[in-house]
Amino acid sequence: MRLLAILPVALSAAALILSFLCLFAGSKKGFMEDYAVVTLNSSQIGQSLFDDGDSSSSNSDSDNALTSFINNVTSSIEDEIEDTLTSFAKDLGLHDFYSAHLLDFCEGYYVPGPVPNATLDGSDISQNVTSCSNRTAMYTFDPKEVLQKELNKSGVDVNLDELNWPEDINDGLQALEAASNATFVLYCIAIALIAIAFLTALVAIFLEGRLWSFVNVMMDWLAFLVIGIASAIATAFAVKASEVINKYGNDIGVSATKGSKFLVLTWVATGVMLVASIVWCFDCVQGRRRYRGPSVVPGRTSLLRCSGGAGSDWRDWPPEHYSSRTCTSRKPLGGAQRRSWIAGKDVIRLNWTAIFLGAMEWNAPDLNAWPTKVVLRISKALRSNKQFTQASIDRNNLKAAERRAKQREDHARKHKYTARASDEIAGSNQEGVNELGERDHSMFSQAETLVENRDDTDMLHRLAHHDSFDSLIDQSVGKEELRNPYFDSKAQADELRRISTRHERMVESLPDDLWRYITAYLNPADTACLAISSKTLMRKLGPQPLKDLNEPQNKNFKISVLHYLNPQLPRHLLCFPCAKFHLRLKPGKESLKADYINNPLFNCPLVKTSTLPRTRLTHDRQLPYGWVQLALRSEISPAHGISPDSLSRRWKHAESGWSHRTRYMIHDGRLLMRVVSQRVVPPARESTKTVERHLLYEMQEFTPYFSVCAHWRDGEMMDLCKCALSHVPSPPQSYIQQLKKAPKIDKSLAHPNFIVRGCDWCRPARRCPECSTEYLVEIQMLEDAKDPARPFKHSIVVTRWSDLGDGSSPHTSAEWASMNGVDVADHEGGHEYESFSHVGRRAVSGIFESRLSGSIPGQRLLSLNPKNEKKGEEGHGWY
Repeated sequence: MRLLAILPVALSAAALILSFLCLFAGSKKGFMEDYAVVTLNSSQIGQSLFDDGDSSSSNSDSDNALTSFINNVTSSIEDEIEDTLTSFAKDLGLHDFYSAHLLDFCEGYYVPGPVPNATLDGSDISQNVTSCSNRTAMYTFDPKEVLQKELNKSGVDVNLDELNWPEDINDGLQALEAASNATFVLYCIAIALIAIAFLTALVAIFLEGRLWSFVNVMMDWLAFLVIGIASAIATAFAVKASEVINKYGNDIGVSATKGSKFLVLTWVATGVMLVASIVWCFDCVQGRRRYRGPSVVPGRTSLLRCSGGAGSDWRDWPPEHYSSRTCTSRKPLGGAQRRSWIAGKDVIRLNWTAIFLGAMEWNAPDLNAWPTKVVLRISKALRSNKQFTQASIDRNNLKAAERRAKQREDHARKHKYTARASDEIAGSNQEGVNELGERDHSMFSQAETLVENRDDTDMLHRLAHHDSFDSLIDQSVGKEELRNPYFDSKAQADELRRISTRHERMVESLPDDLWRYITAYLNPADTACLAISSKTLMRKLGPQPLKDLNEPQNKNFKISVLHYLNPQLPRHLLCFPCAKFHLRLKPGKESLKADYINNPLFNCPLVKTSTLPRTRLTHDRQLPYGWVQLALRSEISPAHGISPDSLSRRWKHAESGWSHRTRYMIHDGRLLMRVVSQRVVPPARESTKTVERHLLYEMQEFTPYFSVCAHWRDGEMMDLCKCALSHVPSPPQSYIQQLKKAPKIDKSLAHPNFIVRGCDWCRPARRCPECSTEYLVEIQMLEDAKDPARPFKHSIVVTRWSDLGDGSSPHTSAEWASMNGVDVADHEGGHEYESFSHVGRRAVSGIFESRLSGSIPGQRLLSLNPKNEKKGEEGHGWY
């Protein structure tokens, strides 16, 4: 490791930063505006006009337009005009100063005034920059052009010729235009060379040898030469430009000053590179000192010793050494019949071994050198051996034990149970166990087993299989119920639960009017549940809470109460139009079909006078709410419903060409759905707006072929699909096909990139702000086995994830109601759904994909309707 290279690295980094500052100084307002190459002072412009005005004031026939303008602007006498030249320059629309930089120029005013006087000291005057021009490469400052533009913007019919602008200034600055362009080019080259010098210096820290030092010397000297030439040209330009302007511009009140700060900055960068190159020269000349230790190292010079001594050269060995297999035996193998090629092979082997040992000897570090001592001292300070002492290990183990005990206490406090001490827990006998979990056992003097002490209490507890059919308690109680296949043994503890008579007497002691007053603050569903919770409350509240559920306005509350009876009725299914339980026609054998009307789940008497609750999946496909109930009831027991996987389907719409597949899963008591729709699309060059509409919309109802929620018209859903279609590449065109169309070829057309990633606008996933639905639009490559000419084609893939709710009711389930655009009032049991407040730590797509595939979509999640505009059919952006 070459520690001396750290100094050139720091110097190169400083020179690189200073060079960047020289190039970009003043490139925008507020950034190093004082570091200008030349500053033009125009605050006193036009003073020669007043001198000419005194001599020609008697000429009443003068038609000078500037004189008439001065007479209109100023209303004071001529003596006062000469004292207020600044007001005159401002009336002309000119700024007080113009500072020229390498990439642009800035303009502004002197505050509090441009001219020092008795009350204003020159040191108190500062520059206030108002604006800067756009950054331009190879920029050259032209004061005449800048001032004339300012005069034209002010609306004054005055040009610089009327202000007696000297042409010598233009001629002098045009001669310096080449120097200005050369300065910009040299600064760019210098920055590139300094950056390369910085990288080579970084590499040289870890690579030793004079070769890398010489490379760095050349790079640093080259960078120093270029930045020095650039600094010299910039200095000459600043000095010469200021001299020309001051020489010919004093007559009209224009002056210039060179940028001292800029020149200091650029020459400091040049000096830093000079110092860096000198350091590398010193490192290259000094070289690397070899290790001066003993020449014979035990265990590593056996080959050299056996071959004639450690000090002898292997090239001087006699031929007898090459013919022997070992050093201890000087007898040649094979005697006189030994062939010469075997000796030659031994010579090659010995040569490479000697070279390898010599290289190891040469690369050995010098322990007496100061870089090695610095490295050893720093390594000892950064990595101390104190943490490996036994006292440190014991202290860390004690802290870990205290931390685990605190975690157990917090867990017990959170879940409301009493934590036992570690010595009371079964299996906590850890005496004689080391940090690897091993025990020390004697094979002769102790009669010990290879396991820890037996805990009889724990064994007795493990023999009792609670809440299972083979438990002794379960066999003695309710044998007939255990034979019932729909019996849930988990509910047995609730059935055997004893009711406290003391608490019953406390409830009964309260007057009936008080209980009725309490129910006045509850909705009808909660009042009914309170009434049927015990016989005492039923007697106090009476049957009126149950009668109120039969009122038409309380239908949703009645359905929410009936929803709690699902565990007790496995062979029935709740009908929402009737608000009753109907007997299932095919318990456990239901199958979702496209024609769900001719395949009902139960016989409803109101089937011809009511609307079955359902949601739209895709074009010509819908999902009745009864299947959501069956999928969620399967969490109670298999007899209560069907598996969510049995709802998954694949189908293809023959007319539109769209293929669809659905997948369902249960998470946290809610049913999640994913619908993936895809279709082969033509290239963007061949697509038109009409073609896009035929691809996306069904022409009779003007609804998308793929799966969407009820709010798809509000927002950017269809714009996302159209933007994705615009990224579909064209098939490859050979050079011959391109030449047939036009006499030109394009490599991108012959070898297009078929991996479509989309743009930054259409790539992220979207979430509907009014329901729990998320979308992802992609362009993917799919294989078409039926087309041997073009087996791989681009397809648009629209993926939808939705939360279908908890299956309680199609009206009161917030997720289902919001997805279908159903608004239910609060007094009828409805709830307002706020989409992004329900996202939590993970969206629906993340939950679904992490459960099925173990990974979540990598796209961002944005709002589908960021402007929150709700136009519906009235809006035309969706079409």
